[in-house]
Amino acid sequence: ASFNEYVPQVGDTVLYYPCAHYDFLRQYPDTRCKKNRLSLRRTLWERAVDEKKLQEQPEKPAGSDDEETKSKRKKQESANPWWTMEWMSSIQRGAGRYPIVCKVDKVV
Repeated sequence: ASFNEYVPQVGDTVLYYPCAHYDFLRQYPDTRCKKNRLSLRRTLWERAVDEKKLQEQPEKPAGSDDEETKSKRKKQESANPWWTMEWMSSIQRGAGRYPIVCKVDKVV
């Protein structure tokens, strides 16, 4: 398949439609993301699932977490999640076809 691509640049404001992205990826899977070569290509709903799992992990005894895990957990505890379970499930159901306004701060 051939696509006329628009490639957002740093500083651009874009409307991101998670449901459209989900539908597109069902038809045209992103192989670079699946091989975990480019973690920034992970979808928002996959990132939300990862954050939910991190929140659900039981607390470990002091000193047993590595620095990266501590940093992630502290970030999660200090902020309310940017996602809800309803939002995550609406993507796969095709409901809530509304955009998210995003500002591009990094490109891959």
